[in-house]
Amino acid sequence: MLRRVAILSMIPTWLVLAVGAVAVGGVLLFAVLFGSASGASVASDFLYQCDTNVGPNPAADAVLPRPGLDAKVSPAPAPTANPYAGAPIEPENEWQRACLNSLTAPYQLPPVNTLNSGYAVECARAAAQAALAAADAAAIGADPANLAGGIIAAASAGSMTGRCELSPGGAPSAAAPSSDSGAVGQSCAKTADPGGGSVPGVLPNTTAAQALCGQRVDISAVSAGDLVFWGYREDRNYVPSNVGVAVDTTELITINPATGRVVQQSIPTSPDVRVRRVLPGGP
Repeated sequence: MLRRVAILSMIPTWLVLAVGAVAVGGVLLFAVLFGSASGASVASDFLYQCDTNVGPNPAADAVLPRPGLDAKVSPAPAPTANPYAGAPIEPENEWQRACLNSLTAPYQLPPVNTLNSGYAVECARAAAQAALAAADAAAIGADPANLAGGIIAAASAGSMTGRCELSPGGAPSAAAPSSDSGAVGQSCAKTADPGGGSVPGVLPNTTAAQALCGQRVDISAVSAGDLVFWGYREDRNYVPSNVGVAVDTTELITINPATGRVVQQSIPTSPDVRVRRVLPGGP
């Protein structure tokens, strides 16, 4: 049980009904929230959204239940309107405050627990390994978010053209600057759709914003091309400190903050690791 149960009273029945009724596709969204296979309560679902967006609650007595892990869950389009965005909830701590600020991000279904595969995945692996081989962080600005954006852009383009094209130096080109500020809560509408839709492949240009894109993936199903975030800290407003791009089930490519160079390292095993899938699967 959570130490504080006040969160239950923070989401009264009338509010849930009202939010579900006015949201885009309200009837469908209501069914997602109340009739899902996981059977999670609205309060548990709210906490799951928070845990996904801003990492684990430091005030929790126990690990937050993750719904849906008893069955295979494949990527699927989630409702674009988050039913909790704008809800008049008074946060009791900084974690809840950070969570509420993040809820303009897409609503999260249960974590995907199937491996991803296909051309985009293989292109992401090749682009990440090319960045490592080039070993020239200056070409990508020594910024892990920029590196991740470049890899995903190359893989996304490859999934549409059938050609995995890298820059002349072998590394993926830097991600094009986003037109927004990269603040927490920005739209991720331009990112790849794990449900198989169009794949523009333009990620936001900050770690904070990238951490709100795509669909959550269970750590057991991490695949090449998945974004791996870790280091959620209270003094950073629960924004992850690091992002890397997985190259297989155990390794990722990122930038070492101490040296500014591209490195390959093991995927962290700390409780605050969160994985997001932004690339489609398929042939």
